[in-house]
Amino acid sequence: MTSDIGDLIRTGLRDSDYSEAYNLCGYDPYIAVYESWIRSNQLKTVVIDGKAEGIIGTVANTVLARDAAIWFVATDKVEEFPKTFATISRQVVNELASGYNTVYNFVDSDNKISIRWLEWLGFSVDSDPQPLGPFKHLFHRFELRGELCA
Repeated sequence: MTSDIGDLIRTGLRDSDYSEAYNLCGYDPYIAVYESWIRSNQLKTVVIDGKAEGIIGTVANTVLARDAAIWFVATDKVEEFPKTFATISRQVVNELASGYNTVYNFVDSDNKISIRWLEWLGFSVDSDPQPLGPFKHLFHRFELRGELCA
């Protein structure tokens, strides 16, 4: 792990990523992100001005799994370049999703910006949120399947 990625995981998360991770797992979000990082089968780093400002990865449950959880965290810096970030994120998601039948995860029902971004990327987002995690906070399941993942 480079020091930039370590800094991002330890201290640089956007508020929305921090609260989403906390509400879903119930413990230190930085530990939750680190656990996702070490469990990931694939990882990509978003680099802006030579510094890691985001991480996206997939976690398959088994070596032969055809489905994987996809996750993304970032610093506030990615919001300074919305068009560039949107274009690059679509390419990266498609690349990471290839080889899986479905990539999926859950998004905080309060995070309207992320929900719109996921829909723009081609994910289907369940309309009815479900209570998850130790606090029973509401989350929408989202998934990408079909030809983009084939």
